Amino acid sequence: MSQPDSSVMLEIQGVCVEITAPAALCSIVRDLLGDAATLVDGGSEPALRFRHEHDADGCHHFVRSDGTTATGNDPYSAVATLVDHLHTAVANRSTVGVFVHAGVFAFDDRLVVVPGRSHAGKSSLVAAAVDRGATYFSDEYAIVDPSGRVHPYARPIALRTPSGPRHVHVGHDVGGIVGSHPCVAAVILVTEYRAGARWEPTTLTGASAALPIIANTVHARRQAKSTIAAAAALVETAVVLSGPRGEATDLLDGLQDLLASLPRRPIDASLEGAP
Repeated sequence: MSQPDSSVMLEIQGVCVEITAPAALCSIVRDLLGDAATLVDGGSEPALRFRHEHDADGCHHFVRSDGTTATGNDPYSAVATLVDHLHTAVANRSTVGVFVHAGVFAFDDRLVVVPGRSHAGKSSLVAAAVDRGATYFSDEYAIVDPSGRVHPYARPIALRTPSGPRHVHVGHDVGGIVGSHPCVAAVILVTEYRAGARWEPTTLTGASAALPIIANTVHARRQAKSTIAAAAALVETAVVLSGPRGEATDLLDGLQDLLASLPRRPIDASLEGAP
């Protein structure tokens, strides 16, 4: 006997989403979104609505009000597809700031941004940093507001394993702290994993420093003016380093030495708009 549907309302970076599905599937959605989403009451007007359906072939679908569908061969894969869809939809709709594909973490309030697309090794680097005590911000997006501050988007860290994706909840599955306030960047790492590589970076300045941010921004062409402004504000406060990396340990050793030499930028100061 199938479970009756229930509805859950979530807020993700200012975008309200309503999901109508059996309670067990709603719970999986919340689990896969983690700290990126906040449960809100039913008084909010959702910008996006999804309803769960399944067909005679056993496929499961989350149908958006405009007809867009997230589909899977089983309930879990349908939820995983829905969550991927939500990440993109929120990046398209949120007015908090510009969404840059990046991993983000901080050591002692010194924020590190690692721009890059999928398969560049962002998540594994972020996970290794958290394992060393870094505060977790995101392995998916750096959300850069007009003043250059980066807002947390703390979904579970998505790691690829031989047995399939593994989602790690910082502060639950592993120890660690999740960032709760925006902060300005101290270092930007333009890097990707290459087996056997040594971390011997070069320093980027000017337009060369901003280009990797622009290249990894969601819909950079459609919002060109705000993308360029956000990239310029982000790199203004940061040391920008570029080069391939091998194992995360090698990079993090040098990175932590560098961060220790930089002035701390307390989160309270960044909230007041201090660059």
